[in-house]
Amino acid sequence: MLAVAAHQAAARTVADSCGSPIGAGSYCERMDDDSFLAAFEHGALQQHGFGHRDHLRMAWLYARQHGQAEAVRRAEAGLRALAASHGHPERYSATRTGVWVGLVARHLREAPDLTFEAFLARFPALLDARLLDAHYSADLLASEAGRSRCVGPDRRPLPAGVC
Repeated sequence: MLAVAAHQAAARTVADSCGSPIGAGSYCERMDDDSFLAAFEHGALQQHGFGHRDHLRMAWLYARQHGQAEAVRRAEAGLRALAASHGHPERYSATRTGVWVGLVARHLREAPDLTFEAFLARFPALLDARLLDAHYSADLLASEAGRSRCVGPDRRPLPAGVC
């Protein structure tokens, strides 16, 4: 009962901040950080799209609040639920999650006091959703190993501690 009420409240917050469903890849920048995470954790962002920038914001918030390891755990739980809600639980990738959260956390250690927008301006390469393509082949990312745990790259090395 409480979970349903929390989901409904999160959905109302999303509708107020993002308007009507606005398609894949949307970014609910008007939503405050707590509301954004609550909506993510309650699966209320799924009908409004949850694009790359939203993934970065989620990783940034979790890493700031909890550190890299806990950020990965929380991101994994939410993204697994998101993939399952779309009917594609097999599309979840532990490697993608671990690497993106790791990259965000690494840069956050360099510049912990920046706002999210300033953070992205300082580290614009993070906005390139294809960044992992330079490090991972599509086959490795799609493999059972790549989906089930964070595996090292098969193309170019990543900075230490990212995955």
